[in-house]
Amino acid sequence: MSGKAGCGLGSPSACPPGVPPSGGVTWTAVVLLQVEEAGHVFLLMKKDYRISRNVRLAWVLSRLHQVIWAVPEPELVKSENELDVLSILPNGWQPDEPVQPRPYLLVPSTRVTFLARQYRFVIELDLSPSTGIVDDSTGEIIFDEVFHALSRCLVGLLRPFRIPGSDIIYQPEIFVTIQAYSSIIGLQSHQVKFSSWSDSVCEQLPGWLPVNTEENQGMG
Repeated sequence: MSGKAGCGLGSPSACPPGVPPSGGVTWTAVVLLQVEEAGHVFLLMKKDYRISRNVRLAWVLSRLHQVIWAVPEPELVKSENELDVLSILPNGWQPDEPVQPRPYLLVPSTRVTFLARQYRFVIELDLSPSTGIVDDSTGEIIFDEVFHALSRCLVGLLRPFRIPGSDIIYQPEIFVTIQAYSSIIGLQSHQVKFSSWSDSVCEQLPGWLPVNTEENQGMG
């Protein structure tokens, strides 16, 4: 909505709230003064192809100092946009604090987080002879601790979470490749233990990889 503040000439009631019946101020400027600045914005990227950093930067620059809205969850399913706004948090937002859907102003200080629908990870394990010693602080063999750490990492990667400031549960597809390295074995190719695991990896973990889901539920 835009127009000159001179709307009050002859008809003061035609002016938007806060606009004096005199010239020199546009409606747009007054409306922007009433919109709260966005503190943090979460966007979802399209799945069909990779959204480059240039496209993401262009999205921010083209909307700088403009009003933005979060896309309602039902519309996300049928959206064809490269980038959709999932949630907008005001400055000073605290976890578990409800956020009412409303417009916000995108400013240079706004943090912008881009979320993908798919992620790929490559994890390389150090299984050199030095991992065969006992850790003095825990009393466990470091070799065993490597796999305990790996199990916690995988469970953490696969745990869904709620997008802050919304009711949207975010659970992207995760693909994992695990490689093992040992300095005493000279091989011409990387030793890949498992490749391209999907988000059902917890159900397919081999018996030698200790995964305690209950133990890891409290981990962030």
